[in-house]
Amino acid sequence: MRVGLVSDLHWTVEAPASAAAWHGGGEFAGVLDRLAAALEHFDAERVDRIVICGDLTHHGDHDSLRDVLSALSRSRAPVGIVSGNHDVGEDPEALDLALRHRGDPLLSLLDPTAVDEAGVALAGVHVGEAEGWFGARLRAHPSAQDLGTGPAVLVSHYPVLSLAVPISAAGLPYPGDLLDREELATVLGERRAPTLVLSGHVHARASLAEGPLLQLSTGALVEPPYECAVIDVEPSTGDGLAVTRRCLSLLKSRHSLQPIFAPEQESWRFESGAWQRLHAPLPAVIA
Repeated sequence: MRVGLVSDLHWTVEAPASAAAWHGGGEFAGVLDRLAAALEHFDAERVDRIVICGDLTHHGDHDSLRDVLSALSRSRAPVGIVSGNHDVGEDPEALDLALRHRGDPLLSLLDPTAVDEAGVALAGVHVGEAEGWFGARLRAHPSAQDLGTGPAVLVSHYPVLSLAVPISAAGLPYPGDLLDREELATVLGERRAPTLVLSGHVHARASLAEGPLLQLSTGALVEPPYECAVIDVEPSTGDGLAVTRRCLSLLKSRHSLQPIFAPEQESWRFESGAWQRLHAPLPAVIA
């Protein structure tokens, strides 16, 4: 299965040409152009599916959601979406309503109950009603039965494995974790088969493995590294899984400090009950 990944667009119809974002250097006005470029890249890479890890919009308003979904409807591959905390700020049901109104069969919300994608279970979890600017809990949690007994990919806006320590240690702000993060991490950690989590929210590219769980967090589209990624997920013998991520920056950054904690290309393999990185990581933060 080949997946195209985008997260944290933060599109808003009220966007100025340029404005500060979470780590600085946000370019709001060009978001939809970068999204179009990402879709062209995914088409050239012949991805099987595209996933959006939440925060499609900055305010969760209906007009901004309409714009993003209209842009995504140009995709040739099916698009699976999960909501982020910004998407539910104005109306917890706004994204659901916008998708139903759009009526595009290629655009859908991913479900906590997994569907089979070329021998790998694919599921998604959604942010429920936000508590304050960053605090949030999930709308629903997947059970072990929902994810099946084989390899699984779970799409989540928030990380499941906290990245607070490395990001804060680099002097970058950390927006907090799910209020019920540990509950989700426990379910995934108890699985014998490998789980790949694709996440956003922290606006940083990072990778982290713990037990049977591998988490690939992607950088934002709205600010550096302005990126999308192509991820290949291939089952192997038994419960084995091979994962490769290739990132593409869609806008050159003028900022020296980048929220990057993983290389542009990295490969992992799960076998004998553990994840092994096949490419060495880069230094903690690239200047």
